[in-house]
Amino acid sequence: MLLWLQSAFSIQDVLLLPVYIIVLAFFCYSFSPKENNLIKYFRRGFLLKIIGALFFWGVYTFIYDGGDTWSYFYSSRAIGNLVLDGGNLDGVKVLLGIIDNKESLTWFRPTTGWPKFYMAKDYYTFTVCRFAAIFYIIGGKSFIISTILHAAFSYIGIWKLFKVINFSFPNNEKILFYLLLAMPSVIFWTGGIMKDTYVFNSNCWIVYNLYSIFIFKKKRLLNLLLLILNIIIILNIKSYLLISLIPAVLIWLNSNLLKKVQSGFLKAIFAPVIIFLLFGTGFFLFQNISNSMGKYGNLESTITQAKVIQEDLLREDQYGGNNYDIGKLDGSLSGMLRIAPLSIFTALYRPLPWEYGSPLMLLSILENCILLFFTIYLIARLKPFKFFKEILNEPFFLFSVVFSLFFAFGVGIASTNFGALVRYKLPLMPFFFTTLYLIYNKSRKKKKN
Repeated sequence: MLLWLQSAFSIQDVLLLPVYIIVLAFFCYSFSPKENNLIKYFRRGFLLKIIGALFFWGVYTFIYDGGDTWSYFYSSRAIGNLVLDGGNLDGVKVLLGIIDNKESLTWFRPTTGWPKFYMAKDYYTFTVCRFAAIFYIIGGKSFIISTILHAAFSYIGIWKLFKVINFSFPNNEKILFYLLLAMPSVIFWTGGIMKDTYVFNSNCWIVYNLYSIFIFKKKRLLNLLLLILNIIIILNIKSYLLISLIPAVLIWLNSNLLKKVQSGFLKAIFAPVIIFLLFGTGFFLFQNISNSMGKYGNLESTITQAKVIQEDLLREDQYGGNNYDIGKLDGSLSGMLRIAPLSIFTALYRPLPWEYGSPLMLLSILENCILLFFTIYLIARLKPFKFFKEILNEPFFLFSVVFSLFFAFGVGIASTNFGALVRYKLPLMPFFFTTLYLIYNKSRKKKKN
């Protein structure tokens, strides 16, 4: 433990950490929003993110002997050293992914160190190592500083989502702060060197980019380029998220366009045309990116991969005994649909208190209990028909619920391990939590009036 800790934390870290925190604080104050009512939420959220990153680093350093996050840093260190080694462009080629991840192993030397083999052999995992190498270089080759830089980077995405929702549903800043910027699980699990940090950040950015292009109608070219960049990031880390995101976005665009048409007669005429064009576009996009999605490029391979992941996560020797069972996948679409209701419920509301398995699950258990109670209360208050009517009448609600249900379906089926589930479901949490509250708030205002 002591020898490992010496390689993860040094006197240099003690000297550099305060400097980087001061620099990040300077950037936080310099780039605070212009709206006076949002400044305090932006700064408080950023502070919580940095504290969460330090806590994440401490937990993984002192309790889990580094875990996966150390392996990511260890591998990124080798790539960063190769970039800094000079004399040729080997490191740059590895960093940019020009060289195949497996082939790149032959390019490392004793002076650079080698990435972890199990990370280098997996393309998606090695992609995170490549991205993390940038933070390794910027962060003075420090593990703890790389961690807080990842947290600062991921904060940008969730803040952009905060701005979108606050613009669409004004005067909810305080509640949105707690639901988006101060959500414990989101702060902790998206503040370290992990796949979840990149995927969560890009997912939030994509929503902001789409709003900027179609709703705000500002900086369309820039947001189109950023949209493409964030899609590429997801494609190269967790491409299966796009299976849930694309249909949800298409439904959202369709609903948003139809909402602008006031005449019922014109809606009846335009609805089929808009639906045809949007879903035609969606089919075209999916066909063109399916090759980049690897094992998730078609239905059959997606089902097969879900079955493989489920069987892998059930291995107690690797992941512990903190598993759940929603039924075995038989490799067929009908088999997946049969267990869909339980898998969706599991992803949205579990683990529950009696399924406690480790201290890190406590945050998720608390959030799940609040979410389950609030869902039951809201449906009972509004009655099911009115509840679903509210969702169908508001494009953002519809997008959030469709994305959350699709994503929960896939994650609930494949995870089978609560430790993995609390991280895998992160992308849906801001949308589902926020939508439930906004439906409640909207119904409360109607009742007052």
